Amino acid sequence: MQNTKNFYLKFWAFVLISCSQITAIIAQGVGFAHLDDAWALDINPAHTPKNTLTIMAGGIDLQVGNDGFSINQIGTSSNPVTRESLENLSRNMGTTNQFFLDTRIKTLGLAVKLGKYTIHAGHQFRQQSYLSYTRDLFDLAAFGNAAYLDQTLDIGPSLSHQLYNELYLGGSVDLGRVSIGGTLRKLNGVENAFSNKTKLNLYTNPEFYQITLDYDLEYFGSRTLELDNLDNLDVDLNRGVNFRNFLINNNGWSVDLGLGIKLNEATSMFVSARDLGTITWDRDPRRYTKQGSKTFEGINLADYLTISDGVSIEDSIESLIDLDVDRPRSYNAPIVGRYSLGITHQMEDARLGALFEIANTPHHTRRTLHLSAQKKLKNLFTLGMSWSIRERQWTNIGALVIFDLGPIHAMVAADNLWAIVQPRQVRGFGLQTGFALKF
Repeated sequence: MQNTKNFYLKFWAFVLISCSQITAIIAQGVGFAHLDDAWALDINPAHTPKNTLTIMAGGIDLQVGNDGFSINQIGTSSNPVTRESLENLSRNMGTTNQFFLDTRIKTLGLAVKLGKYTIHAGHQFRQQSYLSYTRDLFDLAAFGNAAYLDQTLDIGPSLSHQLYNELYLGGSVDLGRVSIGGTLRKLNGVENAFSNKTKLNLYTNPEFYQITLDYDLEYFGSRTLELDNLDNLDVDLNRGVNFRNFLINNNGWSVDLGLGIKLNEATSMFVSARDLGTITWDRDPRRYTKQGSKTFEGINLADYLTISDGVSIEDSIESLIDLDVDRPRSYNAPIVGRYSLGITHQMEDARLGALFEIANTPHHTRRTLHLSAQKKLKNLFTLGMSWSIRERQWTNIGALVIFDLGPIHAMVAADNLWAIVQPRQVRGFGLQTGFALKF
């Protein structure tokens, strides 16, 4: 078949390009999860800070990476992508994998402790971007459909991207052995794109090599996603913060809930559910849908895949699925909810912690186990180390430095330090910084 350009192979090329662009972000920063004092209110709404008044400014929390593979696994400038490298990559991937960029910028935060009560409020910008892809998609690109005769491959990608700002107000109460807390957040969105239905299955007839695509697709976008078919795709992220969206457009609400329990004088634990909410997107909303199936004459897709400097596929099923477009008055999109279980053991000048977290990202659940140890040195510095396990990654070693000089408090924490030395060999990186005045 002449001029064959298949949407799923095009998406595969887009994934590889996205990964190479993420490298620069990985080299810049990273994330951390287990902090004390008023910073802990973002993880545990039932937390009680030690200080009477804490003013927080300039806090940054960045998490970025790719679960499926590192840059070096798909090739470098001196060792470009080949079918053999894709075969090796496929063997080590999960069934579902995900690119992610999760950012929180705290512009201003305030926490006040009044006896057993704590009140906190502030403002922050948030970005949550997730692109999920299946191992079947990569297997199709690496081996062609001939290797999967009489089998159905799930090749549908899912997308969730939203940029929004939030004003929040929360409180907690310490009842002795038990503490409870909650935070209410007013959300206003800047841009959004997400997939609600992503069914895209490919079946190859073993006798005639006929390909059948079975699909049920539904995508939404607000100021971000514009497409007429899967070949004509325009994704424009981060157009800039428009203050029209600060309090007026794209409104939403979310809540955080927390419960803390003191097991003894030195050990405590907590459970929390955070970011439970949605945003109603009413500025330039679009909805793209298509449902049905199509059958094409027998071909082996591997015959149409050529790899030289990059990936090029000859033109064909380019208008494979023409999407139906309509403009609803608005649509609702959930933000990424998180659920945590943590335990802390406090010693005289040291602290041990463990945190297990589940994040319900679209069509993929992320799980992380985070262990940390902190040691206070001479009342000026606190040093810490951490170890995180997530998504088939076992070597995420991080570090923490906290500086306290009178009321001045500054901290920086990094997850997966190896990314600083060899950014192309890791699959995730994180950075958390913050400045505060404590009284």
